[in-house]
Amino acid sequence: MRLTLATLLLLTSLCAQATELNLVAIMGDKAMVEIDGSKPKLLASGQSANGAKLLSVGGGTAVFDVGGQKKTLSMDSRSFKSSGVAAGEEGNGKQIILFAEQGGHFFANITINGMPFRGMIDTGATMLSLSNTSARQANIDAKNASKAYSSTANGVVPVSITTVNEIKFSNVVLYNVQAAISEGGSPQEPLIGMSILSRFKMDRDGDRLILTKRY
Repeated sequence: MRLTLATLLLLTSLCAQATELNLVAIMGDKAMVEIDGSKPKLLASGQSANGAKLLSVGGGTAVFDVGGQKKTLSMDSRSFKSSGVAAGEEGNGKQIILFAEQGGHFFANITINGMPFRGMIDTGATMLSLSNTSARQANIDAKNASKAYSSTANGVVPVSITTVNEIKFSNVVLYNVQAAISEGGSPQEPLIGMSILSRFKMDRDGDRLILTKRY
């Protein structure tokens, strides 16, 4: 009886543990997934591994069943814990988890005045950096912006410094964000600089960058 009770307690403890699921890649109709830090496994629809079952793949997303919880993952939101907390959603919009992409760079979705962009994390940029093309697309009025110069890979260029009232950085809403608008056509993609990143505690864990909002 004691052995049976101990076994039941052990099973209950194991069932209560959260399963961490990380989507590594989507390859056609299959998904490569890392479960609880294990070696990545390539799963086809209907296959299971370590308590996670791949239900379907399509449209750039993979749908899993983890302990009875259905979760849709994409390359923008790749992690899930069976406790119900998803990477990029943890803490009610206070944490973002990014994965290194080609060249080791980190990218994130950023929405400015309702206009979505794909931006690159750049700790060397003093602030959110936009080309004048991106600024026009986001309807940023820089007429009354202060003028300055910025040192870039293309040399020193004139920029307009302004404040964006509200942006959405991945799933986190930020207010009064300083931005530098270049008069040339670069950068081709927004550079997410320190006017955004300084508001987060940044932790690197292998190919993951974990950003936790400070304020």
